[in-house]
Amino acid sequence: MAPKRKTVVISDSDEDVPPPKQKNSPQKKSKSSASSSAPASSFSYKDYLQRPGPESLGSKSIPEGAPGCLSGLTLVFTGELDNVGRDSAVEAAKRYGAKVTAAPSGKTSYVILGREPGPKKLQTIQDKGLKTLDEDGFCNLIATTSPSQDPSYLNKVKKDEAKVKKDAEEMEAIEKEQKAKDKRSSKASSFESTSPNSQLWTVKYAPTQLKDICGNKGQVEKILNWLQNWQHQLQAGFPSDNSKNDIKSKRALLVHGAPGIGKTTAAHLAAKIAGFSPLELNASDVRSKKLIENTTNIDNTSIDSFFGSNSETHPLNHSTCLIFDECDGMSSGDRGGVGAMNTLIRKTRIPIICICNDKANPKMRPFQSTCGDIVFRRPEATQVRSRIMSILHRCDSIYLNTPLY
Repeated sequence: MAPKRKTVVISDSDEDVPPPKQKNSPQKKSKSSASSSAPASSFSYKDYLQRPGPESLGSKSIPEGAPGCLSGLTLVFTGELDNVGRDSAVEAAKRYGAKVTAAPSGKTSYVILGREPGPKKLQTIQDKGLKTLDEDGFCNLIATTSPSQDPSYLNKVKKDEAKVKKDAEEMEAIEKEQKAKDKRSSKASSFESTSPNSQLWTVKYAPTQLKDICGNKGQVEKILNWLQNWQHQLQAGFPSDNSKNDIKSKRALLVHGAPGIGKTTAAHLAAKIAGFSPLELNASDVRSKKLIENTTNIDNTSIDSFFGSNSETHPLNHSTCLIFDECDGMSSGDRGGVGAMNTLIRKTRIPIICICNDKANPKMRPFQSTCGDIVFRRPEATQVRSRIMSILHRCDSIYLNTPLY
């Protein structure tokens, strides 16, 4: 039987021609269609970073409230406050006894809403049914709330007042002891005409013990422990314990943080408590490579004084602690100064503390491998307030009725 032949249809019309079969390949969705189908987010982190600040800052002021008028309240701030500023509002809330948290919860008393609040916080407010206040409502809450009669708050005020008086008495005792010591010293007799009242408070009331430090006490204790173990580590060859932040195996420390938060004061205090004699070199001194190599012997036997026009020499011994302050302040003329200091650190037989503001400065890169890292952070306002109130009470028997929470 002959095989069947395929019939061929000849036609002038395109409609008779069957369309070509298409492959069942998955169609790629375009990015535009995919993005259009997805729900658009109403929050942009980029816009959040570029948000404008307060529109009329200073046009209104936070009213004076009764002591502890916000005691027992838990507040959350979100958005930008246009008149008083968010930072000022948070500080005022804490000053009047409120607890300020970062995120709302079931324990939140009020959420202070500003311009462009966070969407996640708004959702939490809706889910938990939290009470909200605007900027005017927050100021009105401070102005109209009566003084707190909360026993815990009143007890806190009494403890704060007792602490201030105790610190003032200790400061007075230390001052009397220092005066008696100066009278016995023949060296201090030539300065008897200098009145203590003419001294700056930063000098007159400089910390003399660890508890006088405002903030960063844990970091100061690290410096103190490092200094106390330094001679033992020197004899052992500074062995490493392979920990993440192993400062015991370092011959020097790099203390860094914002300016004016007590880095140099902490270094001097820790050195004195550990039994060392601190010797400080500031960035205002000449620190060229040649001068450092010539004036600071690698074996630490002597160092030329940079603090006078004469060439007086300060002998170095095992009880000396060398402090290089403002290392990142060296100018472009101090070529090689950091390298010479780093060479000194590798061979030093006395502890060295380097202090700078910005560790990320390229000049500080050589110190990262030879120095232990100590980070200082800005102290909280309550910590500074406690110290200031003790000084005020010591000077003029002034006590500010403000809780130190």
